[in-house]
Amino acid sequence: MKNKIYLFLFLGIAFIFQSCGEGSGQGEETFTRVTPSVEAVQAQYGSLPLEERLSGIVRPKNQVDIYPRINAPVDEVLAEDGDQVNQGDVLVILRDNEYREQLRQAEANLRINKARERQALAALNEVESQVRRQRVLDERELSSDLEREQLQAELESA
Repeated sequence: MKNKIYLFLFLGIAFIFQSCGEGSGQGEETFTRVTPSVEAVQAQYGSLPLEERLSGIVRPKNQVDIYPRINAPVDEVLAEDGDQVNQGDVLVILRDNEYREQLRQAEANLRINKARERQALAALNEVESQVRRQRVLDERELSSDLEREQLQAELESA
């Protein structure tokens, strides 16, 4: 086995020398040959080191800048540099007290406006019932044109 390795090594070196030999002599310059030094070592069984210590700078494959939807101070940071995060993960918690107060104020205004709407609908229903009574009176010719016009104006206003 050992002899076969040496034989293949010798044939390989001989092939390299042959292919690097002088050409046909047509315009080629003559160079002095340098014989390379070759070291033969015996093959060994063993394991390779599983750990390498290297120095360098690690750069992310992709990096994304994030911007908040509101301008507010940061209350808490939930993800640190280098942490792996997924879409939808909460990274920071912003101080949103002012915005929550504005939301409560808007909800209160909504309740007030809904109450006003119910009030306006009640007033409209009242005017419509008066208009229906007025029509009955008009059919019997028991009302005046002035009353009819006043009710019509109230109906349009309601």
